[in-house]
Amino acid sequence: MTAVFPVMIYSIFGSSLHLSVGPEAFTSILFGMTITSQTTLGHDAINTASWLTILIGTFCLILSILRAGYLENILTGYLLIGFITGIALLVMVEQLPNLLGLDIKFGNVSLSEKMSLVFSKTAATKNLTLLLVLILVIIMIGVSYAADLNMKGVKILGFFDSSLPSPSVPQFDKKLIEGLIEPAIIIAVTGFIESQSVTRTFGYKKGYFPDHNSELFALGFSNVIGAFLGCYASFGSLPRSRILFNNGGKTTVASFLSAVFVLIITLCLSEILKFLPKTTLAAIVFVAAFNLIEWGKLINICKHKSYGEIWMVLATFIINLLVNIQSAILLSLITGAIYIIKNSTVVDISLKGRIEDSLVVKFSDEDKDSSSRELQLKNRTSIVNSSKMSKNSVAPTVTKELAETTSKNENETVDKEDINGKQIYNKINKKKSYIYVNMDEYPEAEILGNFTICSINVPLLFYNCCKLRVEIERSRKRQARYFQKDTQYTENNTILLDFQNSKAIDGAAVSILKGLIRSYKLNKVKVYFSGLNKMHNRNFKKGGLHKIIDFEKEIFKNITDAVQKFEERNLNLS
Repeated sequence: MTAVFPVMIYSIFGSSLHLSVGPEAFTSILFGMTITSQTTLGHDAINTASWLTILIGTFCLILSILRAGYLENILTGYLLIGFITGIALLVMVEQLPNLLGLDIKFGNVSLSEKMSLVFSKTAATKNLTLLLVLILVIIMIGVSYAADLNMKGVKILGFFDSSLPSPSVPQFDKKLIEGLIEPAIIIAVTGFIESQSVTRTFGYKKGYFPDHNSELFALGFSNVIGAFLGCYASFGSLPRSRILFNNGGKTTVASFLSAVFVLIITLCLSEILKFLPKTTLAAIVFVAAFNLIEWGKLINICKHKSYGEIWMVLATFIINLLVNIQSAILLSLITGAIYIIKNSTVVDISLKGRIEDSLVVKFSDEDKDSSSRELQLKNRTSIVNSSKMSKNSVAPTVTKELAETTSKNENETVDKEDINGKQIYNKINKKKSYIYVNMDEYPEAEILGNFTICSINVPLLFYNCCKLRVEIERSRKRQARYFQKDTQYTENNTILLDFQNSKAIDGAAVSILKGLIRSYKLNKVKVYFSGLNKMHNRNFKKGGLHKIIDFEKEIFKNITDAVQKFEERNLNLS
């Protein structure tokens, strides 16, 4: 009944149009191993299965209430491809005994050991069973009945109880429940992640995006209700969902109807289905699992030599290949978590330079959809004669004579030039206006020699603030390299931290920032701020930054105001 009632419930509450819920090989193996371990301790198998299913469903419901659908992001991208490839291979190997007519019982061993066990017994393979792969189910039932294949060594489905179970409440056993909590959590999390891998795959292909928290609720509710109707844990099945998708299923109605048909067939055709060879069922699942492997994506990353992605695929695939299922789950989740933590703790800081606003070409309405929506400079002066700037552009050399001519025409004085194409203005025309751009994208932009503009592009929170100083120092050193040929250049002693693109900061980050400012002041380095919002100002004051920062003189509305004030001070000093 696990292929009936949970499917019906999910089709009502679920948001995935192509997820086929029911008995699933991966979670069924974990479920069966848990039941076996508990029955050896003297617990009843049926009672254990019911409580384990209830706990799995309850845990999914709790995660749904906590809005923990983000857990599915632990295995994403190429990590997910490697994981699915490993699981697909696992499902295929699990079907080999029935497919080849082998009498093998797999224990809690690794995938590689299962493959070795199958290959060691291929000599016992019956040629008759190999031909059954290409035979349709209906034909094979007739063939099996007429030829009495069961007597010739071909395993058939056999008799099964087709009566509807009556609803029942499992017997309460505190010790049993305590022993089932850990495996219930593991099965719930892995079952949800595997289900969402199917949801995401087919959702992208058909252009819809299911809500992960709704999926948690639907899976949890279907399991809790199913436990009282004689069902065990059910999640999205990779092979069965592929079969549903390939046969034209477009809405959850298809899943509901499939459950109805399964119920009718189970109740009415049990006497006929008992002749169905297990080889036929195994072949269907085997082919569906084979189709789950993303051959196109695997070939693509090898073709483009994307070594980072290749490593992620191999890591999760090898884990599934070499260790048993429980260890594979934990190691794959740990690998995904490490990858996420590594990337989420990075502080994205960009070094900024400036471009004169009058040199920027304004896009017309016809150009708004162009793929080349980048800043472009007018070819009206010889200072920058490139009509389009890119990351790989080479900045033109500006001679002293040309600079003097340009400054004379535009009523400004330029004291120093020709340093890797960067212009350092000690005296400027205040009427000029500039826009500030990322130096990675526009290397021709002007930078000030001893004034480092660092734009913080991510929220500063407890998990990434520790790398703030490292990234700031990296920007300072990078700016210093632009001027390494200038013998009169001194180390930049002023830093502007622009928070325009950083929308939040928490207490831990403020504390780190406070220590950072004190350290810089001890080393005669000034730190200014710009682009602060109300949250920044509020948390700055709560964290005590107002005691070491002059809010009137060291905090500016934007980069333009900060640079203008800095240059005015330099002019006064000169």
